[in-house]
Amino acid sequence: MTEIEYRLADLINFSSSQKPIEFGDAFKSIITDRISSAIEAQKANIAKSIFNDGPEDDEDDEDFFDDEDDFESEE
Repeated sequence: MTEIEYRLADLINFSSSQKPIEFGDAFKSIITDRISSAIEAQKANIAKSIFNDGPEDDEDDEDFFDDEDDFESEE
């Protein structure tokens, strides 16, 4: 089955022509394309923020080890 590229103008034309099936198909296609594009953009932003940030501070690790030493001394 061939994928038809719909535009907003097609929705208006189908609506004014009272073609509910064509309107539904066009609407689903447009929404799917827009959601897919938004998801891909968000994926790119997340990947960029994960891999382009500088090295994280190791202070949290140091605090963890300090707490562990305290725990061992209590035993």
